[in-house]
Amino acid sequence: MVGTTPPPLQGPSSKEKKYDRQLRLWAASGQSALEEAHVLLVNSGPGVVGIETLKNLVLPGIGSFTIVDEAKVTESDLGLNFFLDEDSLGQSRAKRCCELLEELNPDVHGHHINVSVETFLSMPESLGPYSLLLLTPFISFSSQSILRQYSHANNIPTFYLHSIGFYSRFSLSLPHVFPIVDTHPDPTSTTDLRLLSPWPELTDLMLEKTASIDEGRSDTRRGRVGVEPERSEATHTMSDHEHGHVPYVLLLLYYLNEWRKAHDGANPQNYREKKDFEKLVRNGARTSNPEGGEENYDEAIATILKSLNPSTLSTALKDIFQAEECRALVRESSNFWIIANAIHQFYKKHSDLPLPGSLPDMKAKSGDYIRLQNIYKSKARNDVAEVLAVVRKTEDTLGRTQKPIEEKEIEAFCKGAGFVKLVRGRPLHTVQTKSGKHWGDRAKFAWQELNDPDSQMALYIAFLAQEAAIEETDAGSEGFEETVQRLAKEIIEELQSEAMSEPSTDESHSRVSQIIQEMARAGAGELHNISALTGGMVAQEVIKVITKQKSLSERAVVTTCSHIFCTSCSDSLGLSNPSGSNRICPACDTLLSNPDDAVTTHLNPTEDYKTSVLSGLSPGVIVECAGRGLAFWSYQATQEIVYQEYLAKTLTDKYATLSSHMDKIIHDANTEISTLHNKLSSLQLEQNDLQKKNHELVEAFREKSRKHIQTQELYDKLKRRTLLSQVQNAASEAVDQTIHSSGDRFSDRAGKDSGRQYPQFFNDRPTFDPNQTRDSDGSGGSGGRRGPMAPPLHGWTKYAAPGFSSQNEPLTTPTQHRERLPAPGRSTRPPEYPPGHLGGFASNNMHTQTPMHRQPLGSHNGNALNNSSMSGYGMSAGMKAGRQQSIGPMNGDIRNSAPRVGQRPSVGVGSGPSFVNLPAGTLRAPNDTPHHGGNGYY
Repeated sequence: MVGTTPPPLQGPSSKEKKYDRQLRLWAASGQSALEEAHVLLVNSGPGVVGIETLKNLVLPGIGSFTIVDEAKVTESDLGLNFFLDEDSLGQSRAKRCCELLEELNPDVHGHHINVSVETFLSMPESLGPYSLLLLTPFISFSSQSILRQYSHANNIPTFYLHSIGFYSRFSLSLPHVFPIVDTHPDPTSTTDLRLLSPWPELTDLMLEKTASIDEGRSDTRRGRVGVEPERSEATHTMSDHEHGHVPYVLLLLYYLNEWRKAHDGANPQNYREKKDFEKLVRNGARTSNPEGGEENYDEAIATILKSLNPSTLSTALKDIFQAEECRALVRESSNFWIIANAIHQFYKKHSDLPLPGSLPDMKAKSGDYIRLQNIYKSKARNDVAEVLAVVRKTEDTLGRTQKPIEEKEIEAFCKGAGFVKLVRGRPLHTVQTKSGKHWGDRAKFAWQELNDPDSQMALYIAFLAQEAAIEETDAGSEGFEETVQRLAKEIIEELQSEAMSEPSTDESHSRVSQIIQEMARAGAGELHNISALTGGMVAQEVIKVITKQKSLSERAVVTTCSHIFCTSCSDSLGLSNPSGSNRICPACDTLLSNPDDAVTTHLNPTEDYKTSVLSGLSPGVIVECAGRGLAFWSYQATQEIVYQEYLAKTLTDKYATLSSHMDKIIHDANTEISTLHNKLSSLQLEQNDLQKKNHELVEAFREKSRKHIQTQELYDKLKRRTLLSQVQNAASEAVDQTIHSSGDRFSDRAGKDSGRQYPQFFNDRPTFDPNQTRDSDGSGGSGGRRGPMAPPLHGWTKYAAPGFSSQNEPLTTPTQHRERLPAPGRSTRPPEYPPGHLGGFASNNMHTQTPMHRQPLGSHNGNALNNSSMSGYGMSAGMKAGRQQSIGPMNGDIRNSAPRVGQRPSVGVGSGPSFVNLPAGTLRAPNDTPHHGGNGYY
């Protein structure tokens, strides 16, 4: 599937790159207001300070400017004004300055008007397009009056600039109603978490993230290391990581619910209850973790006093809501009053101002923080939408649908509604020679400042006298300095009269006179460096006025119980506007019933305040007031020391906890390392033992193998020797069989020929059938062949006469054509021996035995162990190579010294019969176990 190429990332525009630093100061809204401004400079005299002010406005990107100046460039201008060069001589000063200023910033549009001020003011709609006026001396009082009236009627701010030699000054005239929306308050004071009146989305998130916050904290939260918390199987138990990353906003909401359950649904009201609530939150933290605490709980505790306060209006915002311009809107009402009216209606409905939507940084998981931030932003957008709907409805009512108020202006007002200021401006302060200077309510202050050696009031009076003298004579004419001195003396006398004070000392007059002399020495001219410095200061104030941004003044609320609060905290804690009939100090719960128990004061008071605050009091009262003031300062210093000691102790304890935990970790790590080293050593030793045993086993195996080979060789030798012996015996047996077969014929012939008498039992000898064959299962023979059975040997040799041997028997070749019939009366069966006879002979009387009928051999298995006594080895000329199973003794005792193979009994010549005492058919095995022949005889 072919995917769509994502759009390229949009970087900052060229304008954003160009104005990056100033955008950080007054934001995009301030930059937009600056680019929409059009400044008018009415230049006269040397005109350097006015041009330097424009330079500092062109660089940050003022929208447009216009210079009204009728002067031509002279050689004196070349030494003062750095924007002019020799090529500019004789040309219009306004034109050349405009062209060179535009080169500083191509985004700024400059205009120039080469006419006098009076001619310019006589033009219809001459002041129409301008949003701010810059005036420089020396302009006639009539022209100044026209400009002041126009600026007051059209709410146009006006600045008056004057620089002479090493001195300079400027004055500011604001409209009667000059609202300031973006006051740049402290970010910590603008945080509005709305904890006492949460909305459903915020409550749902709190319930989700704190569902199991109490699981597993029964003991660990108290810092008892090693105690296993009780865990619920049905509820998920928060891990230390999850518990330490719950946003503190949700923690405060959770414990507020717990507090309400125990206090009939009431929130913490006073300082003491908030301290108890703080303990409740602190007890919920886990301290058995490696950090010794939880940062999110510390953040929650730090914001309790500021966040758990009902929403109240600041004094400045109350003044705006109660102003006539806000309550009685007309078609010509400014945007400020229409938006203020809509926000006032919103406050009446919800008892809260629109939510700013900003969320401070906090310790939390990124996903939880983003989710919480989106909830606050969504609520802020909903509040802005509600205010916008009221504004649109008001515009429809007033008939202002052609040019509606922009949404971004409404959104900015809603965001800073709690810190909006309204300034009531005054006209420029000038002195006319005919009517003089009217100081009004500022006379006492000015007179006190004049008598202060460190005050700049003497310089201000010198400038007023200088400007008034221009109306009477030229600045460079003779007697101009005396005129200025005279006018300065008159101004001081008028000031003394209005202030109703004692005449000033000669020292004050001397300071004013010295300043006038220095101005006269400068010849009413300007120094470029002084004008450049003044132009920068004026441009800074101009930008504040254009962007309508202003920093808060250093004001605070102090109490008679020696506590001090900033104005925002005083408003949020209910000290400035108590909800009940009594005012209570939030710090110590002291009842502040008197009006002067809590007052607003300036931390940097003016000189007139310093002079008048204790004026008229007796020395004792002054000393008492000073002592109480010093006691207040000493108490604050002590509290600061205690607080710093507390912080030091807390940090020390935390450090000690972390240090002990680190030592424990190091000790455990060292112990584990030592254990592992020991285990490694034991394993090494075990490995060495195993290697040694393995080597021994290998050597033993080699020795056993060598012995096995020797044993095998010995066995093979013995086997060969045994086989050789058995072969010899088998060959001997074959010879014996042949001899026996020849012996039968020899015996028959001998008995017949010689007529020799034989014993009776000799006639009962068994007959041998040469045609009878051995059973194939018998041992011996070669290849199991069937052949003529050899005649029995032992049975015949036992009957031999003394001195008889088979070797002495003549050999007769048997014939196969004839054989003799048995003699009459002779039995062909061998005698039957009763038990107790050995070798077929009776122990006592061998002649009384009953002949035994011989059974056919075909029904017997000579090698079967469970057959009759005939079982055993078969009769054969061969040999028995294998071992036969022992079957026990038969027919009497068996001697243990019998040989392995049945030996042919030797016949001793001349020594009588020599018999082998073996039962018939018995053969000795190598293990002395009797074996039986196949036919019972061998």
